[in-house]
Amino acid sequence: MNPTYFRAVGDYNNDGNLDLAVSNIQNQIGFLLTGPSGGVSQEVHLSQSKPVTHLLAADLNGDCVDDLIFVPITSLLLPTPEPLGVLLADPCSLTD
Repeated sequence: MNPTYFRAVGDYNNDGNLDLAVSNIQNQIGFLLTGPSGGVSQEVHLSQSKPVTHLLAADLNGDCVDDLIFVPITSLLLPTPEPLGVLLADPCSLTD
């Protein structure tokens, strides 16, 4: 993954290990999923339509799995900001 600009730590695949979400200027959000030994066991990359800034991990839907909130970079430049982006974690699709 290209140089990262924003990061958020959370357990995105509900395995009890903290994972890392990162964004870069090439419109990608990457998830670095850690295994039991603490090393990265899997990388998952999601493309977005615009560059992403300001990542935040939180359980938004009460399923005990961290979700990801992000701000499209254009929200910081426009007089009328765009809505926040939300990625609800699906622990079945992010496995290690």
